[in-house]
Amino acid sequence: MELERFLEHLDRQSYQDLELILVDQNEDRRLSKVVERYRRKLSIAHLSSERGLSRGRNAGLKYISGDVVAFPDDDCWYHTSDLLKNVVECFSRSPQVDGVSVGVVDEQGRPAYLRRPSKDLQIDRYNLWGAVISFSIFLRRDVVRRVGRFDESLGVGASTPWGAGEEMDYMLRVLEHGFRIHYTPALAVSHPAPTAIFDNNSAIRAHSYGMGGGRVLRMHRYPWWFAARNWTRALLASVLALSHGNFGKAKTRWACFLGELRGWFSLAHRA
Repeated sequence: MELERFLEHLDRQSYQDLELILVDQNEDRRLSKVVERYRRKLSIAHLSSERGLSRGRNAGLKYISGDVVAFPDDDCWYHTSDLLKNVVECFSRSPQVDGVSVGVVDEQGRPAYLRRPSKDLQIDRYNLWGAVISFSIFLRRDVVRRVGRFDESLGVGASTPWGAGEEMDYMLRVLEHGFRIHYTPALAVSHPAPTAIFDNNSAIRAHSYGMGGGRVLRMHRYPWWFAARNWTRALLASVLALSHGNFGKAKTRWACFLGELRGWFSLAHRA
C-alpha cells in the first residue's frame, strides 16, 4: 500500500517533532487499520472529507499546529531519514525564507521530472512552473494562515474541467503576498516518475490538466507569450511523437495542447 510506504519512511525520520494530518476520502475507511498500526509511533489525526484534492487539503489546513506545513501525496515518500531535519535547518538558517521547494526523485534516486531546475534559485512567477510540485513544498505556518484555502474549483476531483493547477494557484498567491520561496534540489522527496503509458485515459487526463494550467495562467494575468510557450511545447511534442509513429503519445500531447488553449480562453475568474 502506498500510504504504508509513506508512513514507514515518515517513522524513519530523524526529526520526529511532527504531526501527520491524514485526510481520508474513502467511504469504507479502508485506511483505518494501517493508521492504527502507525499511531503507536506517530502523531496522526485521521480526518475525512468530500472527494477532491483541494477539498482534502482545505479540510486538513483547519487542524495545522506545527511551525512548518507540507502537502505530501499518499504515493510520495521521504526516502532519506534526514529530510525533515534538513528542511527545518533550512528555515532556521534563513529566517527571511518563508518556504522551501525541494527536488523530486524516483525509486532509483534519479530526477523524476526532467524539466525541474538543477541549481538553487529564488522562486518567482515565471520559474515557479518548473520548480514547484505540491508534495515537495514546505511552508511556514504563517504563510498558510495568510494565504488561506486552496481553490476547490481546481485540481483532481474538483468536479470541474480544471483538473490541475491548484498548487500553482496557491503558490502564486503566496508570492503575491510578498513571501520568499527558495528552491533547493539538494534535498528531495521521492515519487514515482510519470507514467509512460499513452492511452485514451492519459489523453483525457492530459486535457484536464492542461485546462487547469491554462486557466491558472489566465487567472493570474500572465502575458500571452508565456502561455504560448506552453502551447508550442505541447504542440511540438505531439508532432514529434506523430513523426515517430507513437500515436498514443501524439494524441496525449495534442490533448494537452487543446486543454491549455481552452483553459486560457475560459472565463478568467474563480468558479
